[in-house]
Amino acid sequence: MVGNINIAVAVDVAAALSGGSPDDVVFLIDDGSLASEGKGTSRLITDCVPGQLVRWRSYAIDLQTPVSIKAVRFLNWLDRGGDQAVGRDDVASGGPDWYNDSLDWSGIVPWFMVPGLAYRYRLTLQMGTGPNALISFDTAALKRVG
Repeated sequence: MVGNINIAVAVDVAAALSGGSPDDVVFLIDDGSLASEGKGTSRLITDCVPGQLVRWRSYAIDLQTPVSIKAVRFLNWLDRGGDQAVGRDDVASGGPDWYNDSLDWSGIVPWFMVPGLAYRYRLTLQMGTGPNALISFDTAALKRVG
């Protein structure tokens, strides 16, 4: 049995609320393969295998304002007709089973992923209220290696 993968999503909330770009304020790291690319950046590519549980968890660097994961949207599930969205209250029809409780999101790596192809996903993060309370980026990915 293959172990779980945990992806920590650390956010400099003060800088994000001031309008900072995801490249400057979001830092992802996983505890999966040592070969994962882009660790410590918003461009993490996590190596994974079908059947593996992937869990994202958000962490605020600025402890005054909490951060939560509002949505995870995979952008190129090629075998499933393109965009597959997972919202807070729904799971896309035909997509993988992803679950959330605001701080944590998790799901099982589907069997239909093509080996070696990076499947980008968009993370949408919520931090308090105001014009910069939502931040989204789609530079991170899961990549099937086995």
